[in-house]
Amino acid sequence: MIRFMVIRLLGMLTTLLVLACALFALYQYLPGDPIDELAGGARRDQESGFNPRLYAERYASLANRYGMDQPYFYFSVTPKGLPLSFLSIPDHRKRALWKSWYRQLGDADLVQSWWERLEGLAQSGADPGLISAARTALRERDLDLALRAFESLPSAAEIPPSMAEQMVRIQNALQQSGRWLGIAFYWHGPDNQFHHWVRGLWTGDFGRSMHDGRPVTRKITEALRWTVSINGLAIVLALLIAVPLGVFLAAFASKRVARVIRFLLYAGYAMPVYWLATLLVVLFTSDTYGMDWLPSIGVQYGYASASFADRFIHSLGQLVIPVFTLVLTSLAYLTRQMEKSVEQQLAAPYLVTAQVWGMPRGKRIWKYVLPNALFPIITLIGTLLPVAIAGSVTLEFICNIPGMGRLLLDSILTKDWPVMFYVTLLIGMVTLLGILLADMIYALVDPRIRQNGFA
Repeated sequence: MIRFMVIRLLGMLTTLLVLACALFALYQYLPGDPIDELAGGARRDQESGFNPRLYAERYASLANRYGMDQPYFYFSVTPKGLPLSFLSIPDHRKRALWKSWYRQLGDADLVQSWWERLEGLAQSGADPGLISAARTALRERDLDLALRAFESLPSAAEIPPSMAEQMVRIQNALQQSGRWLGIAFYWHGPDNQFHHWVRGLWTGDFGRSMHDGRPVTRKITEALRWTVSINGLAIVLALLIAVPLGVFLAAFASKRVARVIRFLLYAGYAMPVYWLATLLVVLFTSDTYGMDWLPSIGVQYGYASASFADRFIHSLGQLVIPVFTLVLTSLAYLTRQMEKSVEQQLAAPYLVTAQVWGMPRGKRIWKYVLPNALFPIITLIGTLLPVAIAGSVTLEFICNIPGMGRLLLDSILTKDWPVMFYVTLLIGMVTLLGILLADMIYALVDPRIRQNGFA
């Protein structure tokens, strides 16, 4: 058993590290820049009074606060001749644009002067067509497309002579851009974003939210309490109903009764979660149909000084609908798994021996069939545990539950990358723990697995 656990734990750590690397790499290719939005970059093309200098100062300050002004990884591989100052530009959009332009031109001074002229023209009081063309060029990584933005201007729009001369230089440089620039290797050491990110995973310091500045750990902990409470209660209730119901359908129910029960279970399983939850909210939390038996949806927020247990108790009325929805939509699957497992055990040869010895049928089922039939349910623990942690985005949104699903959705909508990545990583970790837990229970319950060298 110890050897088995050590091997599985090492495998889990390796998988988590790969997942962490994949999430970090994904951040580099996600559209948009959260720091740009926090610094007010959305007003760049919308307000004529946009101040580039003030924006750059705010961007640098926010990037430093969230550690976004550091190199991505322990080393960087860039085109040869690209100044190291380019790598220290905190603005991700500007950094990527400059690198792309340098690969095409091979002239760092020309790239910098072209950028400065475009920035100045975009915020000047020149012709609106010129301003629009400059702003378009500042978004184009392909310099050919950037130049076409000016070529399509009407003849009435006069391009400044110095800028026209610079455009000619760029066109000439693009004609010779097929040459190989080479590569340069820069070592940054541990002072990089990935190192600090992994260290935060190890120490439990997940940083602060980009949306409201609160610690990410606190936000995840608060959401996790509600999700685990609701989903844990729903899973326990569903298992308490599904296990005896599955035994009843397989061993004791008549065909007619079993057919009716299965129909009702499948009807509940076929109902979409969002439709069922909305229907229950409309029926039982308002007086529209005269059945306002439950309080309005949402958990109690008016107990800031109270403990979570007190808030949970005061919110029990609001949790009836989400718990009932989860139980109803999962009951058919769990019951069917239990029923099929019991049917397989009823056909096993060892029951014939027990019947020959004169053991009553009820005792054979509850003493021998039930323990062996529980193995599929044990396997489901590996899938139910991450579901209980991840929560339901749809259900929590409809019922106004501040759980993990709602937190993940809000972090995506607000581009709160620290929260989104750590929630995703937590779900992956819990999934691996669920699989490990199911395997350990298998090894503990069934001696044959240990004898076969599994553990």
